[in-house]
Amino acid sequence: MCGGRRKLPKLHGQSMVEFMLMLPLILTMIFGIVEGARIFHAWVSIENAVRYGSRYAVTGDWSTEDCIELFGSDCGNEDQNEQARLLSVEKATIAGSAAILMDETADWDDPGYFEVTICALPGHLEPPTSTFEPHRCLDDSGNPFAYAGAPGEYVMVVIDYNLPVIVPFFSNWWPQIRFSSQRLVRVEDFRVGRPSAQLPDYLTETPTPTLTPTLTPTPTNTLTPTPTLTPTNTPTPTTTPDCSLISVPSISVIGTEVVMQVRNDNLRSVKLTGSSLEWNKFLPTVYVDYLEWGSTIYYIGDDDTPPTTSDPVPSMNFPLGTTLNWVAAFGGIPEPGGLDGTFTVTLTYDYVCDVVASVSSSYSTPTPQAPECGDLYVSAVRISVDDFEIEVTNNNDWDVYLTESTLTWPDSMTPNIEVNSFTFAGNTWDYGNYYSSDTTALSSNIALPQRTTGQWEADFDNIPAEGMQGYFRGALTFEYPVQGLTCPISADITLIHTPTPTATNTPTITPTPTSTRTPTITPTPSNTPTPTITPVPDCNLLLANNVSFDYDDFQFYISNQNAESVYLTNSTLWWPASEVSPPQVLNFFRFNGSVYYNPEPNIGTSPNSAEASPNLELGVGWNRAWEADFDNVTGGFVGTYQATLTFQFAGGLTCSVSASQTVLPTNTPPPTNTQPPTNTPTITPTASITPTPSNTPTNTPVPPPPD
Repeated sequence: MCGGRRKLPKLHGQSMVEFMLMLPLILTMIFGIVEGARIFHAWVSIENAVRYGSRYAVTGDWSTEDCIELFGSDCGNEDQNEQARLLSVEKATIAGSAAILMDETADWDDPGYFEVTICALPGHLEPPTSTFEPHRCLDDSGNPFAYAGAPGEYVMVVIDYNLPVIVPFFSNWWPQIRFSSQRLVRVEDFRVGRPSAQLPDYLTETPTPTLTPTLTPTPTNTLTPTPTLTPTNTPTPTTTPDCSLISVPSISVIGTEVVMQVRNDNLRSVKLTGSSLEWNKFLPTVYVDYLEWGSTIYYIGDDDTPPTTSDPVPSMNFPLGTTLNWVAAFGGIPEPGGLDGTFTVTLTYDYVCDVVASVSSSYSTPTPQAPECGDLYVSAVRISVDDFEIEVTNNNDWDVYLTESTLTWPDSMTPNIEVNSFTFAGNTWDYGNYYSSDTTALSSNIALPQRTTGQWEADFDNIPAEGMQGYFRGALTFEYPVQGLTCPISADITLIHTPTPTATNTPTITPTPTSTRTPTITPTPSNTPTPTITPVPDCNLLLANNVSFDYDDFQFYISNQNAESVYLTNSTLWWPASEVSPPQVLNFFRFNGSVYYNPEPNIGTSPNSAEASPNLELGVGWNRAWEADFDNVTGGFVGTYQATLTFQFAGGLTCSVSASQTVLPTNTPPPTNTQPPTNTPTITPTASITPTPSNTPTNTPVPPPPD
């Protein structure tokens, strides 16, 4: 063993580390091979496609099917033949490249873009000015041009293609690769045979050539160079499109819309590629609602700043020989409404043809009707945490101004409760601290614009821990200064959380002395604390809060401060069904987002009771909303709305939670605009939280365990 070589220990994991170091390089090589193969395949396909297209262009032929596609029948003249030739050459080119990935809707600088350009004299091919810009065939005036060439002329077939790079590693740097291929070929002369087939029809129209012998006495007959008529066989190429063949038969203002008729008399379809509308902002609220071409809306932007410009994506088709309407619809115009000013429309077709037309409309805004106090009303009233809020709706056509505010509130809730500030329509104007009721805020002059809703609120500080409760009333005075009309409105709300103390009957659990007579219990001290593990449910800990009218809902929240969940089992709603006008109807009851009562048809009478089946949970610490949804609340809520909800705990204890809210009717001032007497509010007590006595749980004595 002496002198032998010592075997080195084997290093575990070395191969794995080496493999991980080589993996990025291996993947890069694999992906590079894949993408390189795709690039080579695209190059071969493009070369093959341009070869297909040029070979077809050499023949001077076209497909009858393409004539039917373009014109609905066989081609009837030379111009139609040329249009069909262009389409046939393009289809042959695309057929030669069918194996590549292309996107017909892609723009010229997007992956998948594929474009075939066919250009012969008198056009000329304009090379791209940037990397991804395609070739273009233009005439001497710089307009787009497409022509497949006459017999003996040269024609160029060009393909521009953006190959999408699909491997993520490479596509981050090169999302696409541009390929371009072109081929110049000469149109064969044998195409002359096609127009010669029409010569018999031409000759039958002029059967008088036999008269020429009368010229024989004159040796000068040799001067008749009639063979020069042969150049008529060469068709006169037409620009594509001819902008002069896109016309505007009419443009008009219809109601709140600008309607422009456009006709395309080209021998091919064109595409709407851009649009622009110049208009003046004749009203502060006016805006462009949408733009429409044909029957398709392509722009919905609510643009309130002129001019309005939009390029349809993708471009929109305009078939040959058709008339379509372009429409700009406006919004934000009061009824009966109308447009005022000059409207100039510019439509762009195939990126080069601008069609411009203007129309003027004069519309005098009608004098708004005189305001009425009945159209200034309370639409919602609520208590939100430490705010008393009233929503006021001005449904007149004039701005109204808040001038006076008086607040009635329970100043005895806590010793130091105070009114901190007054706010209307987002403007706080009085930061005075008020400690007693009634409170009259400083004079104000805050506007509520026509046909809008604003919120008046009184903010409180130092409210009770259980939240605000009691009677709150706001009396607001508004003025329409132009007419000198004064309108007082008011709203109130009563929120009372006064639970009935009978819910504390749980001390009946304590009379269980039988357990003390068993001496075997005392050696087990661990059993003694068990009565304190399960808290006893208490109806006092179910509290109603945040009572409000929210648009067409009467709603309030219920908070569960118990240590176990409680379940809604029943509910009853009282509301002034016979007093509200127009008549309202009850739509549904909902608790914690679940609709559990939805009568069909809706109900227009009161009261309304419904069971919650299955029972709906109010979990530990939850504060969830109960709401009654109404329909036809066009005049707002008026009167007293009260609801009583019945909850049950798992042990059988049943509790009732009630809440109500009252909105006084709006006082309408007499025609002399004198201040009407203020109605004295009547405080309507809210039904208290009353547990059902019959369900009061009792503790059954537990027999002692056997010795």
